[in-house]
Amino acid sequence: MTFNTGHFQRPNNIYLVRLSPEPSQLYRVDYFERRNIEKNWAFFLRDGVLHALYDLDPLTVLRESNRRDGVISFERLQARNLSGEGPDPKASKTPKLTIGTQLAGIGSSPDSYVLVAHRRFYWRGKRIYLGKPVRFDAGRDGFSVRFSPDVWAHSLSALAGSKPKHNPNLLSCTYFSGIMVSNDHATLGYGVNDVGHSIAQIPLSRWPKAHSSAI
Repeated sequence: MTFNTGHFQRPNNIYLVRLSPEPSQLYRVDYFERRNIEKNWAFFLRDGVLHALYDLDPLTVLRESNRRDGVISFERLQARNLSGEGPDPKASKTPKLTIGTQLAGIGSSPDSYVLVAHRRFYWRGKRIYLGKPVRFDAGRDGFSVRFSPDVWAHSLSALAGSKPKHNPNLLSCTYFSGIMVSNDHATLGYGVNDVGHSIAQIPLSRWPKAHSSAI
């Protein structure tokens, strides 16, 4: 389980705890190039080592480098701007696509995952957040990510926002926070405009297929 402490302190903190088979201690995660306010990291194991999908564009993958005194430190394993060579500092400071849910494994491969990201839009100076299906592969040849052209909202009426508004800069949002894969469907838990919540079941066919080549 992972959670972050929100925008009430700067920098905010992200925590990780193992719940099964026995609860572990609570760990704060750290990365020396992290932003002042972090959203979500998506954690996964590769060859028994803890990794984290840190950013989607530039595609940035971290690997655990040290664990002590309740802190897990990470180092950058890979970062590449999907539209060119190398990470783009401007993209990393003002991302339009952020991680929503954790990773959910699919198929027989232990290195293939789906998640739902958040795509940010603006309308008359107000922000709108919608879900975007993402496929992530962490195979032997490297890491790859593919984005669906779709964006998901709770409903057309929800796009107009709700009252009361807890954030005056936000028009509407469909925030995806939970994912569970079973057979050929993914069950998603999400919030609606910070005032409601819902659950949806979406066929895995709505997610992109694997990349033809890893980056």
